[in-house]
Amino acid sequence: MGVDVKTQNMLRDIAETALEPVVLRGAIADWPIVKKANQSSEQLSQYLSQYAGNEALLAYFMEPQWQGRIGYQADFQGFNFESLKITVDQLFEQLARCAEADQKPTLYMGSTNVDRWFPGLSDDNPLDFTSLPVLTNIWIGNQSIVSAHFDWPDNFACLVAGKRTFTLFPPEQLENLYIGPLDYTPAGPAISLVDFDAPDFTKFPKFKTALEHAQVFELNPGDVLFVPSMWWHHVKSHDDVNVLMNYWWKKSKAYLPTPMDSLNLSIMSLRSLSKEQKRMWLKMIEYYVMNDDFSHIPESSQGLLSDLSIDDARKYRSMILNALNR
Repeated sequence: MGVDVKTQNMLRDIAETALEPVVLRGAIADWPIVKKANQSSEQLSQYLSQYAGNEALLAYFMEPQWQGRIGYQADFQGFNFESLKITVDQLFEQLARCAEADQKPTLYMGSTNVDRWFPGLSDDNPLDFTSLPVLTNIWIGNQSIVSAHFDWPDNFACLVAGKRTFTLFPPEQLENLYIGPLDYTPAGPAISLVDFDAPDFTKFPKFKTALEHAQVFELNPGDVLFVPSMWWHHVKSHDDVNVLMNYWWKKSKAYLPTPMDSLNLSIMSLRSLSKEQKRMWLKMIEYYVMNDDFSHIPESSQGLLSDLSIDDARKYRSMILNALNR
């Protein structure tokens, strides 16, 4: 069973127009997976096993001393968790053992593609809100903390089991969140280095400003939270068994390079310039990227400034690759 027509229409409106976070209470309460989770962890495990089978999935184990906060070792020479391959049945068995421990370790299966690893699960728990391509993922674990990070796609976070606290910040708070390395990260996105449970305001003084702009959402099973593109979000899972399904989609053309590709290349090519050169290139970027009106150029000659087709994108990507490989 999916969601009712009214909720479905609300989800579509949010997906098309919303620019800030929105929470819909109980929007997926009738999903079979939510109902199984409300019955027991055993029922939930059995339900998921029928889709996952015995194929091993990637999960992460973290010792109790880290209190569930996924990140770096103190010296930044490694991460504070180890990876392991595990089936869904084994995952729930280990979660049960963790729950009985005096000092609970963290067991966490992060973003795992549903269509690849749980085929049919989305069909039984549908969320139809856009005609754009959607990437559906599932997250399973116990008490854990995912530090503040951003995702390029828009996101519907659908809570299936357990309680989670989402703390969101608008993109403009970037400089106040003390983000770590871009290319050396625990799970892909760069993360805030601030411990939200015990922030060190001496080391991270501007984080006080970020907190003034924070939006906090306490989610229960059945709730759906819209996390807009580029909004920073810190996620704390509170219970012995937590399950979330999320939906990512992008409104840009899939065949174009990602903005992160552009950022990485910009850092490499612009950071070593003088302040005056950087100022001039910032003006160039503002003009050519932020401006949509190039009507003074005949449409047939706009080239890279035009609405690129897939063939155009291939041509310009090839040009850039040739330049980079010189």
